[in-house]
Amino acid sequence: MKICEKCGATMRAQGDNSYVCDFCGATFADKSAPVYNSQRADMNSNRDYVNQAANMTNGYNQGSTGGNGNYFPPQTKPDNFMVWAVLCTVFCCLPFGIVSIIQASKVNNLWSSGDYDGAMDAANKAKTWFWWGFGVGLAVIIIYSIILVLGGFAAIINNS
Repeated sequence: MKICEKCGATMRAQGDNSYVCDFCGATFADKSAPVYNSQRADMNSNRDYVNQAANMTNGYNQGSTGGNGNYFPPQTKPDNFMVWAVLCTVFCCLPFGIVSIIQASKVNNLWSSGDYDGAMDAANKAKTWFWWGFGVGLAVIIIYSIILVLGGFAAIINNS
């Protein structure tokens, strides 16, 4: 088994003591074995085919890693949850909503600068802070409603 020096992927052995990388198209010929011109032409055509296939997909898979550990960024920008962050700030919990807005505002800038992992992380943090703010806001509303209902019962009991 031979490892490609260009990309680190495992190279495929061919019958003529040469190796070809299916990922980047690099070839390696064993210097101890003779390589004929026809074999060299076959290796070059295989490399061109692999490069053409890589260009057809623009080199990206949907957020996956290749067998050699290279990361291909996702093709779609993550949702930044800005609308939900603003609604959380206005209606649920101001402090958590503000943190959610700050995280949501980072997503577009990180994505355009090529920091795909940072953009995904900021989107996940914005969503997390939104849900925490929504939960805290909902809990406060429920507790406040219970206090109002108990206060109403207490007023009714005291007036009787």
